[in-house]
Amino acid sequence: MKSRAMLLLAGLVLVACSGPQPVQVAAGDLCFRCRKIIVEPRHAAEIVDQDGRAYKFRTVGCMAKFIKANPTQEFKAIFATDFSTGRMVKVSAVKFVPQMMGEGPQRTLDYVAYYADAGAQEAAQRNNTTPVDWAKVLADTVP
Repeated sequence: MKSRAMLLLAGLVLVACSGPQPVQVAAGDLCFRCRKIIVEPRHAAEIVDQDGRAYKFRTVGCMAKFIKANPTQEFKAIFATDFSTGRMVKVSAVKFVPQMMGEGPQRTLDYVAYYADAGAQEAAQRNNTTPVDWAKVLADTVP
């Protein structure tokens, strides 16, 4: 009985210390910034604010534009979806591959996140570009 209580307590401590968790982004959700429908969740990104609210974004670029347009706002965590696995990962842990997205005149430069360096390198070769970090994404983004 005592060992069960200790295990439960240890589990609660681990959960409490793990930091903010992302909310799953699904196809059909709306982007917080542009209000467009999220079609491909593997391109999605998310911010968790100081109150624990999650803000979903259609793409990494859309999220970066929101952050640049709101420089005084503070966030607990910023996540991007690892394209290879579909799992949300903190932006500090991924590489971003610039690539053109959209169709016709709607095509714009955006970023795809990869947790594994190998995946980022392969995608970059296919797109004839170089993987970048989150600081570079923000620096190159115009609100």
